[in-house]
Amino acid sequence: VPSGGLVAWWPFNGNVSDVSGNGNNGQNFGAVLVSDRFGKNSSAFDFNNGSYIKIPNSASLSVGQSMTISLWVKCRTLDNKLNIILMKGAGGGCKTTGYYLGFDNASGSLPSFVKVLGYGGNNNCAAIQDSSSLNNAEWNQLTIVYSPPVQKIYFNGKLQNGDFTVGSEYAITN
Repeated sequence: VPSGGLVAWWPFNGNVSDVSGNGNNGQNFGAVLVSDRFGKNSSAFDFNNGSYIKIPNSASLSVGQSMTISLWVKCRTLDNKLNIILMKGAGGGCKTTGYYLGFDNASGSLPSFVKVLGYGGNNNCAAIQDSSSLNNAEWNQLTIVYSPPVQKIYFNGKLQNGDFTVGSEYAITN
């Protein structure tokens, strides 16, 4: 288990428990346990038909000066809209409190989709679109490094260098 500064880690070992020691345990609303990227049974979740996992609000999940979020995802398809993968807070799009990670496929033109970190009430977004492809049959890693004013988005370990946009203020509103 990584340790330095870790506030939550959900390895999905058959459940939605946080193994970081911070008690950020989840509640499952319809997601189904499946095999992970290594083929290990009951170590990933399949989200379908509006299913989700909810983590109660916790001060440990509020962003301070910086944060890094890394997750593995395998998408069957991307709808021709913003596909939110992880969200803290309320609302949608960039005009929200908290933050979200997602893939924006509004143009419907895979593989050139947009990787997005959206946050705050001031229409702040770090959005990058480049030639990275999304292979729907494979697991993909999405990592966000947020340390204002620097924001980086990595896709499958590759720093994304496409169009980068951000609002006028950098702070995430918790």
